[in-house]
Amino acid sequence: MTKILRKFISYFIISGLVYYLFLVVETISLYFSEFGFDLTNGILFSFSQIPAVINFGVFIGLILVTAELIKDKVPVSKFFQFGLIASLIFGGLIFLLSNSVVPKLRMTSFLDRYENARKEPFTSQERIEKATEYKKTNVDMMSIGLINQYSDSLETENNSQKKIISDLFKKIPDSIIQNDFSKTEINEYGISKNELTTEFNRRDLFQLKNEIRKNTLLTKQLRKSNWTKNTRYLKSFLTLFLVCFAIVIGANFKNQLIFSLVCIGIVIYSQTLTLLTTSSDYFINGENLLGLIFKFTIILVIFLYLVYRMKTKKNTGANNGYK
Repeated sequence: MTKILRKFISYFIISGLVYYLFLVVETISLYFSEFGFDLTNGILFSFSQIPAVINFGVFIGLILVTAELIKDKVPVSKFFQFGLIASLIFGGLIFLLSNSVVPKLRMTSFLDRYENARKEPFTSQERIEKATEYKKTNVDMMSIGLINQYSDSLETENNSQKKIISDLFKKIPDSIIQNDFSKTEINEYGISKNELTTEFNRRDLFQLKNEIRKNTLLTKQLRKSNWTKNTRYLKSFLTLFLVCFAIVIGANFKNQLIFSLVCIGIVIYSQTLTLLTTSSDYFINGENLLGLIFKFTIILVIFLYLVYRMKTKKNTGANNGYK
């Protein structure tokens, strides 16, 4: 276990630093038109992505450690034991950073960009007031405790609006409802048929459409707040999955060059990040369900195939390092 730890620490630090430097360069180039070559902003903004940096370092580091030491007949079970401990430590660290440090860094970066746009720095008091103001509605800059409070207020407002919408629907004849609203909207608000055939107030129809637009935006905000909170837990649990994936990759491709192993790791890690992005599209906007299923299936199939291949080698005695 000590041998695994020594090797892992060196690989983890190197791969994590390389990925972080890449993020810094990307950030500087992305905001070059606003800030010019601002190394400080690049470092601060990139550090807000530290959960991704840690997971990348763990993933690549464990791939390389497994591939190297399994040839020395270190049992696979030792890697999984080490991986479990590492996932608990780094997963917990990712959660703590995501819930405390990252929101503050994002707020700092946002205020810096705001200052740059208006070409005038904030006073200390103005900066505090702006931070307080934007924290009220921007879930990316909140802790989970604040997100829960924000979600509760959105839920209360959402239920209140749905009651208003339901009451307004009762004032509109069925024929108008069927023509002016989609089936999705009618089903979402549980509208039952009414027998109104008389004239109705056009103001009610206008207000109804306006309330539905407001409720759609409110629902999206609620979904985003819930997804942001869940993502912080998800990124912590993702560490465990990446640890397992790294071990089976290292065990299956132990004879490959380090460069090849890193390339394999980058491809798999990139697909994992893409899966998170697609998940965000679905859980916030209700879009791209097929894309989410497809990407999840691809990653799962690759993982299960590598597990099967690893077990097959163990059972046939093709690799004496498996135990």
